[in-house]
Amino acid sequence: MEYNIPVSKKDYYKAILMVLNFNLNLSSLELDILCTMLNNNMLEVNIDSREHIRKVLNKDKFMTNNYIKRLRNKGMLLDHPELNRVYYINPIILNIIKDRKVSFEFKLNDSN
Repeated sequence: MEYNIPVSKKDYYKAILMVLNFNLNLSSLELDILCTMLNNNMLEVNIDSREHIRKVLNKDKFMTNNYIKRLRNKGMLLDHPELNRVYYINPIILNIIKDRKVSFEFKLNDSN
């Protein structure tokens, strides 16, 4: 059975990230940071994007930087090979989002 449910770009990004979060264990603020980046077509974290993320999420500099570091530690953001303190969204996430399709598989445990 397949359902096509139209959603806004922001809701689409949030839904994809929430599905991925079953394996990633991201906090709500980490999800919000990634969603804000995707919704604003920001593929990398630099000085300008950090400022924009802080304003959109109404968070201070230190909190935002700490959560960006956590996203790096979890592999959601990768170090830019040539620029210091610049990170980019993991291409695996971008590929999943680009496909615009999420599939669910449910398995029934008959032993209960």
